[in-house]
Amino acid sequence: QAQRAAREAEQTRQHLATLIDVIAAVSPDRYRGQEPPAGDVLLAAADALANRSHEQPLLATRGLSELGAGLINLGRTEDAQRVLQRAVDVPGLAPQQALDAMRLLALVSDELTAARALADRIAALAPRAPRGPASSALGSIAATLARLGDVPRARALLARAELLSGPMSVEDEENYRRQRAQTLMRTGDLDGAAIAWRDVVGLHRDHADAFSAERQAEAAWMRADLALALGQLDLAQSELERARPTIESAFPDTHEERAKFDLSRAELRLQRGEDASALLQSVLARLPSDSNGAARARALLAP
Repeated sequence: QAQRAAREAEQTRQHLATLIDVIAAVSPDRYRGQEPPAGDVLLAAADALANRSHEQPLLATRGLSELGAGLINLGRTEDAQRVLQRAVDVPGLAPQQALDAMRLLALVSDELTAARALADRIAALAPRAPRGPASSALGSIAATLARLGDVPRARALLARAELLSGPMSVEDEENYRRQRAQTLMRTGDLDGAAIAWRDVVGLHRDHADAFSAERQAEAAWMRADLALALGQLDLAQSELERARPTIESAFPDTHEERAKFDLSRAELRLQRGEDASALLQSVLARLPSDSNGAARARALLAP
């Protein structure tokens, strides 16, 4: 018992030392007298954690994953990719820990070769992890591959996820159902996507306290996009109106996610026979010119 207590005390000491390094890193001298941008604070913290990842791999991976998620929310996708890649590459991780980080990296992967390589790693780890994190990671990379055009691989990964067994947390199940819905939408299975979204709605209804307002608003937005694809304009409008206050509160007007939301609003206007040119021009001004959203906006503006 004394040896166990000593080990736990040493682990606690190392955790505290790591956290102190992180706190010190986010107050660098170069910002003296100024307030650093939030993204720079997260990147400084990520550097401090990564530099000690060999000492505290689990703490480093969890911290880097959280910091990467924060960068995603700030719209700093490239920085998020770098931080999450560092989380994934921490040595000595258990399969569940690695999959939790890979799930987030999958969400911001935008290059097909790299996404396929990540899919290989996830598929290899999934049988060795609990069903929840394995299904969630498989669903996330399937949605990304569908977005990048590899439809056969995306469908194969969903099929593999459906074969897994065991309990799942409500959060893992919601993420898997959400990613499954997005994958099916992108591969043209709109009926299957509608079923998956109904599952997500049911989870939000039965476990409302488990999901943030932003999470539920994003789901309403995605259901609106499905309704647009099915020509269900009243449902699309209802879902967009439900999502809009939370989306506009969560993302400033200049944020890429806000522009994508406005693209959905523009599509609804066009399907109703209304003019959406000004809104589409605004969307184009806020999205990267080589993004799928920008290409879609240009296509909608074309005569």
